[in-house]
Amino acid sequence: VLLVAHGAVINAILAHLSDGELGYGKSRIDNACLNDIHFEENGWIIKAYNRVEHLSHNE
Repeated sequence: VLLVAHGAVINAILAHLSDGELGYGKSRIDNACLNDIHFEENGWIIKAYNRVEHLSHNE
């Protein structure tokens, strides 16, 4: 599933899923970043957040 959202929504999701360890004021969310969140047996897992490798230019 792909979800495209505003940074405030992403921060709210990260804060909720991380029990407040991530989110607004605690983690940086760059424009066009990727956040890798999976649903596993015990619930939602944040595998990675604020990934921007896809934005770099290889010349």
